[in-house]
Amino acid sequence: MKVSLKWLNEFVDLSDVDAHEVADQLTSAGVEVGEISKFKDPKIVVGRIVEIQEIPKAKSVVLCLVDVGDGTIRNIACGAKNMKAGDFVPTALPGAAPVALPFEISERKVAGVMSQGMLCAKEELGLAEKSEGLWILPEGLELGTPVYEAMGLDGATLELDLTPNRPDCLSHRGVGIELGALLGKPVCGIKSDAHTGTGGPLSDVASLDVQDPGCPRYAMAVMEDIAVGPSPDWLQARLASIGSRSINNIVDVTNYVLMHVGQPLHAFDLDKLDGGITVRRGRDGETMVGIDHKEYKVDGRDLVIADDTGPVAIAGVMGGERTEVTESTTRILIECAYFEPTLVRKTSKRLGLHTDSSHRFERGIDPNAIAENLELAIDLVMRVHEGSTPSLRTGRIDHYPKPIEPVTVELPLSLPKRILGIDLSVDQIEGYLTSLGLDVSRGAAALNVVVPTRRPDIERPIDLVEEIVRLYGLDNLEPSFPEVSIGHVHQPRVEAGHEPTIVPRDITNQKRRIRDVLLAEGLYQAVNFSFTSEAELHALKLTEDDARRFAHPIANPVTSEMTHMRTTLVSGLLRNLETNVAQRTFDVGLFEIGRVYLQDGEQERLGLLVTGQRASHFAATEAWSFYDVKGLVESLAVPFDTADATWSVPAKLEPYLHPGVQANWSVGDTWLATVGQVHPAMVKELDLGAPVVLLELNLDGLFKLGQRQAKHAAISKFPSVKRDFALLYDVTANYSDLRSSIDKLAKNDGKFGRLLENVELFDVYEGEQVPEGKRSLALSVTYRSDDKTLTDDEIKTADAKLLAWLEKSVGTVQR
Repeated sequence: MKVSLKWLNEFVDLSDVDAHEVADQLTSAGVEVGEISKFKDPKIVVGRIVEIQEIPKAKSVVLCLVDVGDGTIRNIACGAKNMKAGDFVPTALPGAAPVALPFEISERKVAGVMSQGMLCAKEELGLAEKSEGLWILPEGLELGTPVYEAMGLDGATLELDLTPNRPDCLSHRGVGIELGALLGKPVCGIKSDAHTGTGGPLSDVASLDVQDPGCPRYAMAVMEDIAVGPSPDWLQARLASIGSRSINNIVDVTNYVLMHVGQPLHAFDLDKLDGGITVRRGRDGETMVGIDHKEYKVDGRDLVIADDTGPVAIAGVMGGERTEVTESTTRILIECAYFEPTLVRKTSKRLGLHTDSSHRFERGIDPNAIAENLELAIDLVMRVHEGSTPSLRTGRIDHYPKPIEPVTVELPLSLPKRILGIDLSVDQIEGYLTSLGLDVSRGAAALNVVVPTRRPDIERPIDLVEEIVRLYGLDNLEPSFPEVSIGHVHQPRVEAGHEPTIVPRDITNQKRRIRDVLLAEGLYQAVNFSFTSEAELHALKLTEDDARRFAHPIANPVTSEMTHMRTTLVSGLLRNLETNVAQRTFDVGLFEIGRVYLQDGEQERLGLLVTGQRASHFAATEAWSFYDVKGLVESLAVPFDTADATWSVPAKLEPYLHPGVQANWSVGDTWLATVGQVHPAMVKELDLGAPVVLLELNLDGLFKLGQRQAKHAAISKFPSVKRDFALLYDVTANYSDLRSSIDKLAKNDGKFGRLLENVELFDVYEGEQVPEGKRSLALSVTYRSDDKTLTDDEIKTADAKLLAWLEKSVGTVQR
């Protein structure tokens, strides 16, 4: 938001401070000033037309002889028609750059004659939206003086970078109050004359029906005998000082009040209204063409201002074209209202329509200043009519059934010192607060502070402490140690249906260990938002009954890509991968530790994605594989009791994974992890270019397994024996069944179990010499005894027992 120093002078005397000091004071108090600027172009000066000559064969251009006070008469071609000899006009000399023109002024031929500059209209100087001719300046100005200086437009302008919690500073009055408190100067009130009205009763020509509580207050007045035309120079100059162009006197008044006191107004052409004003919700199928000449669809989520025909304004956002004020307008209805910030914010966001009015309404204006601001607007309309006086209808309509009362906050006198570490007297504290316009009364141990409704950001005692330290000066605070008491230890509170209030330290340490292991493997940690969209879930091809499809919707989504709480980490990691591939990064290893939000509760998970080449020993590279990720899972789970965890083909295949390259890891009915290769169709659809392996691990389930009990045994001093077998196995059978069968034999047969040290699958073959429907599995089996060297007979007995058991239990046949 822009504020003019000259404009601020109406509220607080700034004659003894410059723009930089004002900017420093505001910034130090939390109202950040981003930029200081001035209207200045020394080559656009005051000139006087000495003579106007016709140009032969030129019908639309004349030659003006112009004196700019340097003793030289310049020839300047001009196409305007509203000037005469003796007029004072803005003269852009060669080298000038009028703000509304995309080029620099130079000497050039126009209609066959050399033109030594340009005579300017307000439009070209950035002072009006549209001009009918040259800007005729007041007589008697000193020739050669820069126009902006001569017309009082050379004052500094500050660009404020306001935070959303300070709507009170979205006006010159609000910033003036802030500066008065910071500089210790009195602040002037709003200056306007009261007008009771000389016309007939307002109720004869207008009515109001507020049907929705989203409009707590709506006031209006009617003025007749309006003459729409250019605004007086003082008003145009005020608006121009903050970069706003003049439109006409009525619209300029509404814009002036907006920037003067922060109150959005709207003026309707009363003769274009069909019936009275109704404040209601929009109806399905209703549309409205705004004053920006674009059509907007409204529905039951939107608050609208309507007449008997339909919407004439979107409440708090924009007026409609049908009832806008034009040059033919003679009667106006001035609206001055307060709308619920949340409603305005949602409508503005849904329609993609952000205006100066919505910017203020959605942050919160002062509902108790409506009547005062309406009277200011009426007075200004009276003042901007030159040569005529509008007629004001008697009476006002002011719908305010449930007045919004100021908040009263009790500030303990000990709180500022406890929070800030500074010892302030009661008088100092009271002085700071009253300088901001707060009403303070003293109690025995506290101050009772009545906060005006223009400050919705002050709700609690700590907010008052913030105001105190802003005025005291953050730079004046001395460092000090906080006062703490030792002896109380926070304990996790575990209640049915609630997460613990404190994450146990061992869980935090385990997550840190997992992060360290993955970083050591060369992966990068991703940190994504906890949001997703229906489109991303749809891309995973999940079935209609999949629990991950029933994501919690977000009431106020940040973007259309963040409409629901995520139910899986997979979508975010795939999105990260797409970004990397788009930037020509094809070797990607990412992991994320975060929560997912299911219908039956939250769950902490680890997501992991790898593709392309991985760094290997001796600086060589090799491609990431399904088995690399499966091994990582088992490595991460080493500290936990996963003795009963088994790998298996999912009973219900994940549709986004390759049907033949995916596996589940679980303990009983508890799912721990899914590892798989992304479906080739999805790889092609997302244009990923190479196989991608995904992991999603249930950290909550893993942590609940508890710690693995360490078992220690002496290393056998006797040699091991390794035996290799080639077994024919059904193509449709799972290796996990075979491996489980061996474990079962070792468990049930103590003698065999004491000899069996390890089993490893090192080759799988299908093709020639293998019967159809079979595959050949190459197993390496290691035997070792703890108390002796194994004999050939013992080894053969163990082999026979193993082969016979496998043939019986899973149907294998030795090749």
